[in-house]
Amino acid sequence: MPPTREIEIHYRDASRYFEFLEAFFGREGVDTTLAKVDKEMKLETGAYLHYWVKPKNAVWLGVQEGRKFINEKIPFAGNLNPNMELSLELAAKLMTLTDSMPEQKIAEFRSRILGSDDISPIFLS
Repeated sequence: MPPTREIEIHYRDASRYFEFLEAFFGREGVDTTLAKVDKEMKLETGAYLHYWVKPKNAVWLGVQEGRKFINEKIPFAGNLNPNMELSLELAAKLMTLTDSMPEQKIAEFRSRILGSDDISPIFLS
């Protein structure tokens, strides 16, 4: 059974959600963040990696996988992992939020997300 979501996600539109994230954060922003995540994943080991590093970077790991699927033209249907689903949920939330936000707030939101070590608190504050 798929997880309960706060917002409706259309899995058939997965590539559109991932493309939105790339556009929202900018290619350079995504590249920089993914490089930071990759470095952290390589440096850490054991329980700390498993219980802290991977969960706090789950959205970015999902973006990385989504990017791979798009580049290699792998079908999304039936192939989404939990990290990718988190990324899709973030994209759906951002799409909904940015529809009613002024550009200045969108830029502030973008910089807060890219500057944060963990995306989850951004949505709680």
